[in-house]
Amino acid sequence: MFKPSYLFSNQANKEAKEAAEMKSQLGLGDGLDALKNAIATRGASRMDSLLAQMEDKYGNEEKKKAGANKKLNSTSSSGATKRKRAT
Repeated sequence: MFKPSYLFSNQANKEAKEAAEMKSQLGLGDGLDALKNAIATRGASRMDSLLAQMEDKYGNEEKKKAGANKKLNSTSSSGATKRKRAT
């Protein structure tokens, strides 16, 4: 379907205003350097967040070792756990 050209200019103006608002909200300056810096900063914060999550999940080895020791202490003298035989 054909749309008149004046609709495109209104749409472009709306998008330009929205882009200018977003630019000011994000604190971006003019040029590609500001965009590169914003992307690098966001990437660095995401990496820090990922590392913090992984440290929380896998970093506490002492608790895991204590849990493994409990399992070892619950085995029988032959080293195998006692199980009931199915009849």
